[in-house]
Amino acid sequence: MVERKRKGGKEEAASPPPAPKAAKPGPESEAATPPDVGAAAPAASSAAAGSALNQNDPGAVALAAAQGCGQPPFRPEAEAPVEVVEPFFQKYSVWVHSVLFHALKTRAPGLRSTLFENKKPHQIGALPIQAHEKNEQSMSFKAPWSVEHARIALGTTGRFEAGSNIMWLTVCPGTEKARTIAGDSLGLEQLDGIEEQFFTVKVLHADMVRGERRWERLIFPDTLPVGVDDKAFLLNAEFWFMTMPLLRGHCYVQAWYLAMGKALQSWMASVSETARNDALTHVACLLECALTATVHAKDHHFRAPEEMFQKCL
Repeated sequence: MVERKRKGGKEEAASPPPAPKAAKPGPESEAATPPDVGAAAPAASSAAAGSALNQNDPGAVALAAAQGCGQPPFRPEAEAPVEVVEPFFQKYSVWVHSVLFHALKTRAPGLRSTLFENKKPHQIGALPIQAHEKNEQSMSFKAPWSVEHARIALGTTGRFEAGSNIMWLTVCPGTEKARTIAGDSLGLEQLDGIEEQFFTVKVLHADMVRGERRWERLIFPDTLPVGVDDKAFLLNAEFWFMTMPLLRGHCYVQAWYLAMGKALQSWMASVSETARNDALTHVACLLECALTATVHAKDHHFRAPEEMFQKCL
């Protein structure tokens, strides 16, 4: 019943009381949103703990963050020309770097190394040779890249060769001159063949060593030549983000990115924990392969001391 009041001899309807303000939604009523790339998932209250992301599970947090990176770039047709394939790989490699950054935070076997902590993939140095054997510590069978050793070798011989990180290297030639030096580019169908031959789980086999399952290594199939006009480029940085100029062998680098991208997609899409763990095992083996690849660097303008002893007299 509407209450009425008298004003100036007239009866008017009183304004209804204002509706109570809606309470500000608390954390229990807010919809969960995927975390930003590189950021932690939002914390949930105890009432929503059953459906919210488990902050104590690094694998779940990393998976949610990786899924926030979105889908990889659309893959061109197998017969696509180099003008289409090169831009695809430039974008695809960046996507792989972004997702791999989160996969490293899962703390899965093979990805637990202290060498990987708080680093982006291209900031990881080549794996070192180590005297101890631990499952969580990756190691190499060849001497790793060292700026100091590179300075000495490039200064005395104009060359330096060591284990490196292929994520330092250019993925595509990029220019006509570089394409001429690199040789004919391979199509995606041929790259799939290289991936199948060198970088898939079919290449791996597991052995039992002292009651533990050990996987064979994936060995990068070629030495990767790098050429620079100024050796300072190789001496003034500890790492490079796909800028170390690769002269040839792009097909192997591209095939590695295809394999890593597929392994990361399998990890993100798998429903069962077993399938996710298998995918992360493949990721770890591919990363180990990338961090033990041999790079042979050459200074194009190197002149040996006394012009090679005056060309040996």
